[in-house]
Amino acid sequence: MLKKFLLLPVLAISLMMGQFAFAHGHCKEKMHEMMQNLQLNADQQAKITAIKSQAMENMKTNWAKMKTIRGEMRTLVTSDKVDEAKLNDLISQKTAVIATMTKNKVMTKNEIYNLLTPEQKQKFKDMMNKEHTGC
Repeated sequence: MLKKFLLLPVLAISLMMGQFAFAHGHCKEKMHEMMQNLQLNADQQAKITAIKSQAMENMKTNWAKMKTIRGEMRTLVTSDKVDEAKLNDLISQKTAVIATMTKNKVMTKNEIYNLLTPEQKQKFKDMMNKEHTGC
């Protein structure tokens, strides 16, 4: 019974991350569309490309961490007895990685936003408010 009870949060977190991964492709597409609509100049495009490249490197690092954590959670799921201390540690690690990814995403968008002209900033805000995608 305890084992089933402990599996529920692990499965819930895994499902949420699966949805996050699915949404990532959608978000990337929306961000590309948004950048095209802003009519960026060559300098802005170059700077934004560099920002997005760094953000992607950070995301790859975080996804590697998530993959390791998921593997360790799978090991716990298939063990004879769940080590609750280990499970709690893995949940804490996973929560920290998700928080880091969220922070990086917001900071990246802010860096991009601050490269825009006042007119582009207004257009950026309008697009974000119009198309709330969760990205």
